[in-house]
Amino acid sequence: MEIHRRARPSSLTANEESVDPSKQPKANGSSFPAPSRRAINSPYAPPTTSTTDAILLKVIQLLLTTAAVWFVYLIVAVNSPEHQIQTDLGSASESLRGSNSIQLKVGKADPTANAAAKDQIEQVRNDFYMRYGGKAEATAMLKRGLLTFEKRIPPQADSARRATADRFLSTIIQHEQEVESQQKDAPEFVMAFAGYSVTVGRGNYFNQSFPFIMERILSPVFGQSPLGIKLTVRNSAIGGIPSFPYGWCLPNFLGEDAHGVSWDYAMNEGNGASGLESYIRQSLMSPNSPPLFVLVDVNSKPRLEILQTYADLGYLPDPVALGGKDAVNPKLLSLPEKDRPEGLQGWDEWGAPKGSPGQSSWHPKKEAS
Repeated sequence: MEIHRRARPSSLTANEESVDPSKQPKANGSSFPAPSRRAINSPYAPPTTSTTDAILLKVIQLLLTTAAVWFVYLIVAVNSPEHQIQTDLGSASESLRGSNSIQLKVGKADPTANAAAKDQIEQVRNDFYMRYGGKAEATAMLKRGLLTFEKRIPPQADSARRATADRFLSTIIQHEQEVESQQKDAPEFVMAFAGYSVTVGRGNYFNQSFPFIMERILSPVFGQSPLGIKLTVRNSAIGGIPSFPYGWCLPNFLGEDAHGVSWDYAMNEGNGASGLESYIRQSLMSPNSPPLFVLVDVNSKPRLEILQTYADLGYLPDPVALGGKDAVNPKLLSLPEKDRPEGLQGWDEWGAPKGSPGQSSWHPKKEAS
């Protein structure tokens, strides 16, 4: 099966701020076999206004920001003693390596690299607090908009966070095993997003869609020593579709190398969970199974129960559910524009020029989310 994969686009230069969407170049029309697909230049390119300051795709982007902060907590235990970090890394690498003779190059902690990583993580965290009304308000939003699922049978406290941390270490081990044969520059962690027009970012530029917002936040953290992981994000969403029949062909749409996959079809599939469960089962057949599974929905009890069941059974060790507009404190949105937190200003603006395709009431810009 041959398809087009839309990948992270490049930015325009400053003298291209005023762009007529009708004069934008069209997609290149090329196609290629799914297993060997890689990122291609996107025809959707934004002006060089700050997409962070503009807060495009407001609610969805905001919640992916909260997810990014959650990931940051997983990468380095900022408040843990250095020797404990080393112990955790060593034990995790042993469990991942199994009987393989490859040795994970953890070594002794580099105080300078650790300090730089902690500073960068702290900066992401502080930026999050500042943009969304201070630490208390931002943390409350995080709790409303992000759900994780611990294994309950038998009870395993902190199992989801441990599983996610092990994923990152696994990519390092895999890189050490393959570096001589494939000459990879760095370990690679692939996040592949599927969904409909909301995920595509209709009404905005493609690189303002929430998967690429997440990529811009997390890439510097992943690439920081001691991890040194290259984060690759793919947005393979298609507007106006349910999760099937496309769910039968996940390797073709998301790639065979995806470590994380998403499901963002709630608006098109009502409250049922049959489509989600079939999609999960298909994702479990991927080469990097089980994937880090991201459900973009916190309101459907049947779907949340499916994630919890698969977590309890051990098939999905660290699934995540992201919410929508309910995560935002409505009192903040009722404030005059100038008094709102920075991340909630300009709530009713599109990222692309007025009249661009997809600027419909059901597509999220800000208050319409």
